[in-house]
Amino acid sequence: MDWLGTQRGFSIAVIFWSIAAMSHALARTAFGFGIARGGLGLSEAGNFPAAIKTVAEWFPKKERALATGIFNSGSNVGAIVAPLAVPWIAINYGWRWAFIITGALGFVWFIFWITLYRKPEEHPRVSRVELAYIQSDPLPSANDKLKFIGQLER
Repeated sequence: MDWLGTQRGFSIAVIFWSIAAMSHALARTAFGFGIARGGLGLSEAGNFPAAIKTVAEWFPKKERALATGIFNSGSNVGAIVAPLAVPWIAINYGWRWAFIITGALGFVWFIFWITLYRKPEEHPRVSRVELAYIQSDPLPSANDKLKFIGQLER
């Protein structure tokens, strides 16, 4: 996320996740299904780092724990909704549609993300006062930086 930027990095992760989720419907063998599962697992790896970076961009340190708790609760909501929705879709439309619909939801999320997300300093609706609050954390001094190798030697 640091290299690509939050908007682009998360977009790529969501697109690949959606494709991987939908590709389960194309599987004809256990091996093909395993390939789709592997793609799903790889693409999920970008989700949490993107969410953490988004929180770091939009919240001062003193509010990041609450913001992280709120976005992290989304995975718990998903863990409640999915076991209710996915079997219903599979029973009424077939198991392949369960994967197609959940993957398509990722594309819907992508559209909202790419349309609405901007860094605070680039967002047209963030006032100067809000931006100053978001960026209110003091800058670390050279003495505050940890030397990684020095920490290992202890």
